[in-house]
Amino acid sequence: MEVAALRDLLPGEEIFISYLDPNTEMSSAKRQAALSSGWGFSCQCSICRVSKENNKSVVKSDERREKIGKTKKLIKASTGQALAILKHVKTLISLYDEEGMIMPKADNYELAAYAAKYGGRPKEAEKYANLAKHYWEIMFGEGSKEAKGLDKFMKTEL
Repeated sequence: MEVAALRDLLPGEEIFISYLDPNTEMSSAKRQAALSSGWGFSCQCSICRVSKENNKSVVKSDERREKIGKTKKLIKASTGQALAILKHVKTLISLYDEEGMIMPKADNYELAAYAAKYGGRPKEAEKYANLAKHYWEIMFGEGSKEAKGLDKFMKTEL
């Protein structure tokens, strides 16, 4: 098996994979129930593991995931309003960073690039397009259709 890390790993650090949709905003309890019923195990990653020491972390994680869900709804409600979408996507990316959710970032950096470009912010569009391309290349390789699509997008005029 070949594994591509989306962030730097420390020597000896355990690697966890998600058995659930990486875009999910389910609470810890709902994720644990889904894993138990669907896969027959209880997740013990640093976010899901419930103990006296990290119960506050689980509560914070659940709060962030709830904010993620609300922010996604704000993005959908902002259809046709590029700068409003850009504002909400920036919030979403920040929440993903706080939550340690890396997989959804490529899609959202790409959305930020489009919103910035159509909102009249070409430099910001370029920044987000490059970030999206970076993550797409990690996931699908250099020259992937996702990465090429961003190159083409940045060359087009509005």
